[in-house]
Amino acid sequence: MRYIRNQTKTDCSPTAILNALKWSGYHITYKKDNKWIKRLLKYNKYSSGTPSSFTESYISNNPNFKKVSSKLNPSVNDINKALRRGNAVIVGIKIHENRGHIFFIDKKIGNKFNAINFGRCFPTECLIDSKVLKKSLKTVKWKFDTTICYSYPKMWEIGRL
Repeated sequence: MRYIRNQTKTDCSPTAILNALKWSGYHITYKKDNKWIKRLLKYNKYSSGTPSSFTESYISNNPNFKKVSSKLNPSVNDINKALRRGNAVIVGIKIHENRGHIFFIDKKIGNKFNAINFGRCFPTECLIDSKVLKKSLKTVKWKFDTTICYSYPKMWEIGRL
């Protein structure tokens, strides 16, 4: 399967959801589906890496995914268990002072996780080992604005219909 690459440094949320839909069996392309998903998520290029309430709601209530559960502060073992059940995960992590990143993991190959859009310095699809994943799953809280405090990391487990 050929996944969609992040087109900008701030479109990770919509791209992760498009890739999850693609993994679920839907015919998704960036050109065809980019605009509607960004509109639906109320995409804001200044805060895309933070899971807005719209992103949370879309992932949690999407009828296109068989099963969705979320977990705050997931471990590598939690992600591993989800993949062994035949599911995939969307993961939110903190990467800078007031910025997060959201990426997609669809499977494990040997001892490595197949991460899609893990970071801008990585290819679209890359294999990361559990030590790298564990390091990115540090628990962090920060205030993005005066009304909302986001917590990272977070994992959404999804299944195919």
